[in-house]
Amino acid sequence: MNADMFGLDNGVRAAESLYEAAKRIGPGSMPAIVTWFGYRTPGAAEVVTPFRAQVGAYGLAEFLNGIGAARAGSEAVRVGLMGHSYGSTTAALALAQTRFRLDSFTTYGSAGLPHGIKRKDLNVKKIFATEAEADYWAKTGRFVSGRNDPRDLDGVKDFSAEGGRREDRVTVHDMFTDGDATEKDGDVGYLSGNTGVVNDLGHILIDGKPR
Repeated sequence: MNADMFGLDNGVRAAESLYEAAKRIGPGSMPAIVTWFGYRTPGAAEVVTPFRAQVGAYGLAEFLNGIGAARAGSEAVRVGLMGHSYGSTTAALALAQTRFRLDSFTTYGSAGLPHGIKRKDLNVKKIFATEAEADYWAKTGRFVSGRNDPRDLDGVKDFSAEGGRREDRVTVHDMFTDGDATEKDGDVGYLSGNTGVVNDLGHILIDGKPR
């Protein structure tokens, strides 16, 4: 919501965080990570509607179709899609339009999947999802919009955002804390350095699944 090219550094920071998480897991083939930014994101009044996601989904589906065509059916390369907040709404609609089957789709802090979307509609092999208990905005976004929690889809593997294993518990909706008025000292975003979420996302990138 309210994301634009002036805030693209946040997406770059996310890609860097995921890359570092993958690197910590161990040697092997490292992932190529793309921050996709190809549509006008919703403002506060629009986030409850599917319009921006529907427009963005077309461009994202075409981008994914291009990757699928370039990989030419090779099983040696895994392609996964990760969506945070309203990005997961856009991503789900894109997966309903792709011509190539992706290996995984992961949501974190999802603002909800469009009403009526079923597991069979998403052209992907595996779906993973997580949400922090303290993530008020994801829950509110789904409630107000009527969109569905991706964790309720058949066959979705849910993983924890509540810390443990000497990892931090996610306490806010954002990927990173930025000191806005809704945050407190010590709050932790989904992709902050030592959350269980970012480490599980790293495992999805390297192993094809969370721990």
